[in-house]
Amino acid sequence: MDDSRELFDEIVSLFLKDTPQYLQAIRLALEQGNAEQLKHNAHALKGMVSVFAAERTIQAADRVEKLGDGANGSELVRVLEGELKTLRDALVAYQWI
Repeated sequence: MDDSRELFDEIVSLFLKDTPQYLQAIRLALEQGNAEQLKHNAHALKGMVSVFAAERTIQAADRVEKLGDGANGSELVRVLEGELKTLRDALVAYQWI
């Protein structure tokens, strides 16, 4: 982020604003069995969190993106939600030094 607090704050703000919409779209796609939308939204989330190098969150989004392997979708989405909450809480609590 080139040691730019403004850039960091802007990216965090976008993450906080956009994440709920992506999660809702993922839940809806899972409910409707829309694999394409599920994959699209999970991939977008994965890209967003990769900016923060949040490896556990990236992995959770990747597992949701690849749900075609017969895994329990609802459980994987719950794990992703938990990881996103942990990341969100860390970003909100972050103190710029």
